Amino acid sequence: MVWLIDSHCHLDDEAYDGEREDIIATLRAHQVAAVINPGSDEASSAAAVALARANPALYACVGTHPHEAKDYTDALEQKYRAWAAEEKVVAIGEIGLDYHYDFSPREVQQRVFERQLQLAAELNLPVVVHSREAATDTIAILKHFGSSLRVLLHSFSETTADWEALASFGYFISLGGMVTFKNAPKPQALAAHVPADRLLVETDGPYLAPVPHRGKTNLPWYAHESLQAIANLRGDDVEALGRQVYRNTLEFYGISDPLASDVAGKNDASKPDEVAITEGAENTTAISGKVDGTRSGDDADERPVIREVIVVEGKDDVAAVKAAVDAECLITHGHGFGEDVLDQIEAAAARNGIIIMTDPDYAGKRIRERVRQRVPQAKHAYLERRFSMKGGDIGVENASPEAIRRALKKARATLTTRQTTFTMDDLIQNGLEAVDGAKRRRIALGEKLSLGYGNAKQLLARLNDFEISREEFCEAMAAVRAEEGE
Repeated sequence: MVWLIDSHCHLDDEAYDGEREDIIATLRAHQVAAVINPGSDEASSAAAVALARANPALYACVGTHPHEAKDYTDALEQKYRAWAAEEKVVAIGEIGLDYHYDFSPREVQQRVFERQLQLAAELNLPVVVHSREAATDTIAILKHFGSSLRVLLHSFSETTADWEALASFGYFISLGGMVTFKNAPKPQALAAHVPADRLLVETDGPYLAPVPHRGKTNLPWYAHESLQAIANLRGDDVEALGRQVYRNTLEFYGISDPLASDVAGKNDASKPDEVAITEGAENTTAISGKVDGTRSGDDADERPVIREVIVVEGKDDVAAVKAAVDAECLITHGHGFGEDVLDQIEAAAARNGIIIMTDPDYAGKRIRERVRQRVPQAKHAYLERRFSMKGGDIGVENASPEAIRRALKKARATLTTRQTTFTMDDLIQNGLEAVDGAKRRRIALGEKLSLGYGNAKQLLARLNDFEISREEFCEAMAAVRAEEGE
């Protein structure tokens, strides 16, 4: 059985009273790595936060459900802001529109929905959206925000055409027990239609338990039944789909892999591909608050040394990142970059892995989407808007070193010790510096090793940071000389 994360379960609900502690204690026995507990009003949001604080496997969302929209106030929004600053609070939600019951007036629902979307944008948090019999208005409001937000359409039961109206924004969908119901053609059609890299799985417990548990209290591990049903509807292998859905959940919520703290080397084939190694291999470990990866031989520089290459938008972003960590960066120069930049990013991903850290705005979102299409396994580091603002300008370059390190920690950046294979003497001896034609040779070498162009100092750093071997270097230089006719 594949590991999963229940992306939406109301564990604070009274239906779990008396059993809650036992349920949480046995999550891993049922191969549930974590549970995301959404809020629906002040009380449930407070309860979700309290549960997340007390349990490593639980995460919280805070927000006001459309049923409770009539009770939304400025004071409540301030509480959401305060809770959202906590590490275990991973989204604003669940929020949205519900025209089935109309417990709150529709115009109030719309206003509160838009207000909470704006709150999420300001905090650079994803949003979990509830929409029932309100597709037209939900789509219209979300289109106003477009790709500037990470959006999960939770327990989405609208049409595939409704999904397509929003798909271009890179949104996600979570599906649960309804895909197992005989009378649920819309969720089943969505399960078969939505791309695998946009899917999450949920229970929406304590409600909507899947067949064969229908009518019972929905438990987090019942999501396995829904995952199997989705795989059957798609004609997919459930193990492969489960690994993809697991990665999607980590990416959407921006959380570290809950299984990554397991003992390295278990290499359980049922776990997601990226779980197997976290510490001990190649002298690496996951980034934490403690700086335990430093430049070899340089005790004065206590910046963490990051194995992955960090993809940023501009030179000022590079300066901000390097003030926080010791890492190689690749610059896209905005969102209009070409295939050559994507080729460099793909090569970096193959060698070291990459972490995308773009501005928390529309352009940054588009860059993430373009890179994600080429490198779906890329890690994503998200900076909150409030930590990226300066004088009305928003960008990575405005973030403090602490904010950047915090974002990289959440992205599961990997610490390492810098290894020096090449020195400036190697460049000089190979005609890459201090001789005629050095620039031309650096350009040619950069193309062959997918390092991009740089001056001698930049090239030297990339040769070492990208862990180019002596053999690779010599082969590439031989090709460069052959082209020169030497």
